[in-house]
Amino acid sequence: MKNLNDLSKKDIKEICDYLKKPSIDEADDKKRFNKIKKILAPNAKKGGPVGEAIVRIYYEKLKKNYYSNPQQQNYVNKLGKKIGVRPDGCLIENEDTSYWVESKIRRYQSNGTAHEKVPNVPMKYRPIGGQVILFLLADDEHRYNTEWTAVCRGEIDPEDDAEEFRKKADTSVLKEIILGTEVAKALEKI
Repeated sequence: MKNLNDLSKKDIKEICDYLKKPSIDEADDKKRFNKIKKILAPNAKKGGPVGEAIVRIYYEKLKKNYYSNPQQQNYVNKLGKKIGVRPDGCLIENEDTSYWVESKIRRYQSNGTAHEKVPNVPMKYRPIGGQVILFLLADDEHRYNTEWTAVCRGEIDPEDDAEEFRKKADTSVLKEIILGTEVAKALEKI
């Protein structure tokens, strides 16, 4: 995988374009996604490593202390079953403060159901303690979970008590939700 300094201006432009603008159809998406995959994670079979690489170069651009692929975190659930959670990364603010990082990148024009897992990210991380920074990239920003994201980010009000309770539970675990368009803006700054 390339570091930020290994990327050309053209590479950054391709990545930012993909984050900001939805593809017009499946063929367009395949072409655009394969370009950024070749740049960031040429051996990736799925989108996850591409999203993780985007997050890594984002934090590199911000000069933050970030590391990818931290050790799996294990816990025993209330039923006595051992569960493992593998964060995509960890952001270290200082010696006392760190955050788990989870990236979600859904390709444009995809017809799967992966987007249904996104609102459960806080419940995935709750048992291991700490807070999580969630990145929503591509269609995970532009098309899916937009209302849930807006409620959690405080951009719209919860509609009823149930949604208010859900927001309170989710935001107790979520440090923040960062969108792909926000990542693109940071990467485009010289």
